[in-house]
Amino acid sequence: MKRWFGGLVVAVLTAAVIFGCAGTAKMNVFQEPTSDQSGIVIGNVLVESRYFEERPELYRANIDVAVIGQTVENGKKKIHGYWATTDDQGYFFLTNVPIGNYAIKGIRFSTNQGTLLTITNSLRYAGSTYVIDRKETVIFDGSYFPVEPKGRVINMGYNHFVIDQTTRSTGHVDHVRLPRLVNYQVITGEKLNLGPIEEYFIQKYPQSAWVQVLKQALGKKR
Repeated sequence: MKRWFGGLVVAVLTAAVIFGCAGTAKMNVFQEPTSDQSGIVIGNVLVESRYFEERPELYRANIDVAVIGQTVENGKKKIHGYWATTDDQGYFFLTNVPIGNYAIKGIRFSTNQGTLLTITNSLRYAGSTYVIDRKETVIFDGSYFPVEPKGRVINMGYNHFVIDQTTRSTGHVDHVRLPRLVNYQVITGEKLNLGPIEEYFIQKYPQSAWVQVLKQALGKKR
């Protein structure tokens, strides 16, 4: 299994601060499609932590996810920035977004020790050099958007982040993105078996009009 090392940056914030920038929005309501041209972003985040000298910790719930997208409108590129929040299983979504290429710009979450951690990616280009960013604002910019839409679905996959003592000195975070998790052992010893992310939302919102869109992305007719 190939992992992407050093691709992300950590900033430790010990007080509540304002994140975001002009043009970003937070969308946590699973809204029905507003048109047949609107898209849906889905994904999952889990964070393994050995950042503190205490027992290993796994975070999945209430993680804020900064998602950035790029579309082409009237021949011009346009950037879109959003915040989403994971549910208790680590899943997040954005409904009625413009269809285009997307990426996770960063995540933020509060640790059990009460520290707010922010992990960001410069997204300047594939293979960028990443540095520790201690700014209080996540800037929704970049030029690297690796996740392409499948129909109207932008599937960000399972995003596994690992932070440890090395992170304190180097700022590097181990990150891997997978389409599903099969006997995937995490820091707590638990083994996760999680299928396509589309299936999770199909089961969670069976009456939604998005179900057919998600099934089409999976190659299912009904």
